[in-house]
Amino acid sequence: MIKKFGKFFRYIEEILCASLLIIMVAISSINIITRYIPLGISFAASEELIVNLFVWLTMLGAVIAIKHRSHISITFITRKVPEKYQHIFLLVRWFSVLLVFAFLCFYGTIETWAEYRSGMMTYSLGWPFWFFTLSLPVGSLLFLFRFSQLTYQELKLQK
Repeated sequence: MIKKFGKFFRYIEEILCASLLIIMVAISSINIITRYIPLGISFAASEELIVNLFVWLTMLGAVIAIKHRSHISITFITRKVPEKYQHIFLLVRWFSVLLVFAFLCFYGTIETWAEYRSGMMTYSLGWPFWFFTLSLPVGSLLFLFRFSQLTYQELKLQK
């Protein structure tokens, strides 16, 4: 039981992304089918939902990319730094990413809280806007966690 729980959290981003993608494809497919086969069902709000879920998908996709080391990286500077100073470069890189995503998390949290307090709702669905904006702080924290793991592993390899 505990092993399955650990495996779930090891792949939480992939599970969430796959689920979101399945939902988005299903909604889009149903929307297309109802355009050509008149069923008397309106899916006018589906586009709003898909666009907002795409924000979640983007943030989680960035986390997956960093987790699997498939993110874009520029190695020109890294190769120029002498090997004995590589650990310093890794720490500077980590701190730079920390600043950017801490900024994104901070302002994403402020925006999410403002939308929550104001009770803003999406136009077509009438869902709370803050649910979709929450992707910024949650995605940023997950990204920082995974990037910190990656940096720690790379520092361990340097020793």
